[in-house]
Amino acid sequence: MPDDTNRSPDQEEIQRCLHQCLTDPAAAANEMVLLRRRNAQLDADCRRSAAAAEQMYKTLEDLLRPKAALYPLERFYLDDQGRPCALVNLNGQRRELPVADHVDLDILTRLAPWQCVKVHPTEMIVVGSDTDESLWSMALGEMVTYKATRDGARGLVTVSRFGRDEEVVRLAPSLCGRPLAPGDRLMLCRDNPRWAIDIVPAQQVESRYEISVSQITTRFDDLAGLDGVIDRIVEDWLMRLVYKEIGERFDLEPLRGMILYSYKPGMGKTALVRAMIRWLYELGQVRGFDVVLYNIQPNALKSMWHGEDARLVRDEVCGTIRARLTRPRTRPLVVVVVFDEVESLGKRTGGNDRISGYYAPAANDAVQALLAGMDGIEPLKASSGPPADVVWIGLTNRPDALDDALKRPGRMGDLVIEMPDYGEEAAAQILAVYARAQVLPWYLGGEIRREMEPHEVFARILRPAVTRVFATPVLRYATEGRASTDVTAGEVLAGVNYKNAMSRAKRRAARRMLRREGTAAVGFEDVADGLLEEARTVAGQLDADRPMLERHLHLKVPVLRTVLVPEHEMVEHRYLRAVAS
Repeated sequence: MPDDTNRSPDQEEIQRCLHQCLTDPAAAANEMVLLRRRNAQLDADCRRSAAAAEQMYKTLEDLLRPKAALYPLERFYLDDQGRPCALVNLNGQRRELPVADHVDLDILTRLAPWQCVKVHPTEMIVVGSDTDESLWSMALGEMVTYKATRDGARGLVTVSRFGRDEEVVRLAPSLCGRPLAPGDRLMLCRDNPRWAIDIVPAQQVESRYEISVSQITTRFDDLAGLDGVIDRIVEDWLMRLVYKEIGERFDLEPLRGMILYSYKPGMGKTALVRAMIRWLYELGQVRGFDVVLYNIQPNALKSMWHGEDARLVRDEVCGTIRARLTRPRTRPLVVVVVFDEVESLGKRTGGNDRISGYYAPAANDAVQALLAGMDGIEPLKASSGPPADVVWIGLTNRPDALDDALKRPGRMGDLVIEMPDYGEEAAAQILAVYARAQVLPWYLGGEIRREMEPHEVFARILRPAVTRVFATPVLRYATEGRASTDVTAGEVLAGVNYKNAMSRAKRRAARRMLRREGTAAVGFEDVADGLLEEARTVAGQLDADRPMLERHLHLKVPVLRTVLVPEHEMVEHRYLRAVAS
């Protein structure tokens, strides 16, 4: 028998486990599983405790040890004794700092001007570097335009702000040797704008404001009542834009801009400009020059963000024009920039607002940017091959609200033309433009006629209808010290109104055909009633908006009261004139 008196506790536990395995194996296996689970849980608790202790140690270490701060490195070099030094920008002050022995000097030599080094806050020594790419966006500063290279060996280039103010900056080492073209954009370092840290290639010549001239279908034949204006513009453009030898012989200034204005809306300014562009484009196909059109609609340059409208003028308008002018070309180029309702850009100072008398400062930025851009584009016109011309055209119904600097010669004031008011003959000619469809049925002489000759429609229907309505009073107004004054239909109707009046006449005839009543053809009364209805509509707008009436009639004194002429008076007046004639 073995002696059990000298057994250790471990031997006793082993003996007990063996006995349990022999007598009850299931209970023994269950106990072993429970023991393993408790051991695994204890191991996990130990690991968590060790991690928490390590984190607490690091936290205490960070609290006790001061953190290094990040500052831009301007230059790394070796001093007279061969020791590494760093020229660091410490909150605007440049300091020469030593470099710790453990810092990798190769990394410091490769740092760009916008990248940072770690500086010990108390010892003022460089203890490391930071090449985190997330700092890139924080380093980006102002965008400028490359003009020329001043010193290629040292990386000095001339740049301009807003196309006018020039200065010299230094290219970052990574940019030296890269090709640059006039018009390329350089990004300056935000904290040190003496450095250019990135290159943005010159803007694409395409712009969202550019319109394909070949798709313009309006021609001079589509216009009426504007022969005198067309002749004047065509002669001026031919002398100063196309046949430049004539302008040089007589010492004429080049054509840089034109203003078309009227006090009535809808007088055909936009249609006239489109026809002029189409005429110039077709002439260019014969004479061998290209035409590019930028058409900027009202408020297309406006933004809810302050300064964004000026950026759109600088980059989207002037920037794309500069890019196109600097690209090599094989044929002369004419760039036409049209601002519809150009007064919406605002004014630099002052104003004619009856309430405040001044425009908000935010409304000045776009005009300032446009003036600077126009001046900055001028030197580029003779570069990159054959000559180029840029013509700025402003369309407005508010010439008094247009900035004075834009109206000067050399900008948009080279050619200032007021759209003429339409007389009876011109009004009938405009109606004839919208009545020349061959399919139109006409009612004349008690019968429906198709395919009438245009001259017969003009002489027997359109011209008499205009004569009947033109002098009919539609509105009365009074000013201080003056009696009531009649405003006739001819005074309120503009070119677009004659188009609408002809549409009214066509709809009246079409409605009769739909209802199967009356004569299914356009007659004299349809045209006359269409004119009168359109005149009443315009008169109602003028009655509700007195400042609009003052501009419409170009009045110099304020209107105190207005009265619409009753419809029965208009009809009576019209038919009385018809009987009298």
